[in-house]
Amino acid sequence: MRSDMADLCSALRLPADGNSLVVLSAMLGERLPLDAGNAAAIRRVLRRHDDDPAAARIAARALAAGLDPDGASSERIMGILDSASGDGSGGHEGAGHGDGDEALLTKAASPDDNDSVEALAATLKAALSRSALDPELAKMSTPGIDGGAWVCLPFELPYDGVDFKGFMRVWYTAGRIGRGRFVADIRCGGQRRLLEISGGGPGPYGIRYCAEDDSERAMFTEAFGKYGRVTVSSLEAGDLADLEGTRKVDADA
Repeated sequence: MRSDMADLCSALRLPADGNSLVVLSAMLGERLPLDAGNAAAIRRVLRRHDDDPAAARIAARALAAGLDPDGASSERIMGILDSASGDGSGGHEGAGHGDGDEALLTKAASPDDNDSVEALAATLKAALSRSALDPELAKMSTPGIDGGAWVCLPFELPYDGVDFKGFMRVWYTAGRIGRGRFVADIRCGGQRRLLEISGGGPGPYGIRYCAEDDSERAMFTEAFGKYGRVTVSSLEAGDLADLEGTRKVDADA
């Protein structure tokens, strides 16, 4: 751990370990005040969900929206992620869906009926639309003082015998979803991946893909390098991306 991060952990009364870095990254990503109370609340949620980095992100988003990080809104998202426990993708053992979570679930068409990429994309869009209309999740998108916030959209999409679970985050400013930053936390087959797309406008998109397999990262770079500036890294690096420096997110970029 870098000395500046260790000093910050000490100032916030956090142990100097990997979980604390995840907490700090989540706080910076939400532009939360770096105070000991916020840090302790987020770390508590992180530990309660078996150190799943997504729990820190969701807890930080709840705090930024003025909500209880242990409350119903954040648990709507964590209920789906926790249901992946036991398959190696993280989550709290034994947790299930909360009341009403079935409304967020979408069954994809069988590949025998329609196995096109377009059909799968349409089904995912339908699942995310249902999340966007969920009243508890809508509370999570309350903007901060600067008018910015993340819209968090969980999804669970069984397709071709594989359960895809996760949530997507889209940054918006002044109540308008823009093209500033998009992050997807995807779990399937006992594995987890992160995909981030940022920028746009006159320049190329920035595309970041985080996975543990070197060959998979190389294939992603080859396949998507023509669409923008591709960066690949480990999941740990992706979870700590907001520690790399202050990011200026412009919804009109």
